[in-house]
Amino acid sequence: MDVLKTIKPGQPGSKRLQHRFGDKLLAVRYRLDKTKNTRLTTVELVVDEYPNLDSGTITMPTGIEQARYLAIKVACNEPAVRKKIKHAVVTGLRSNGSVS
Repeated sequence: MDVLKTIKPGQPGSKRLQHRFGDKLLAVRYRLDKTKNTRLTTVELVVDEYPNLDSGTITMPTGIEQARYLAIKVACNEPAVRKKIKHAVVTGLRSNGSVS
């Protein structure tokens, strides 16, 4: 399939889809399928968003100080260790006032 045109949100040709998908819309593409002799309209959407833990620190929402993350690998056959780690994290967040 060939891409005929790529349009960013807010540009003419994307407003109807921007209204439908909101801030999740990244791009609208018009494609040509030569085998079926049809034109397709495709959209690129954000479906999941989470902090980048590779950077070491992340910016937390207003009112919460920056946090450092440490990756810990726990084997799936160690549920007791996993439970202790989760408890320690929640307890630490509660003592900082981050979780009520």
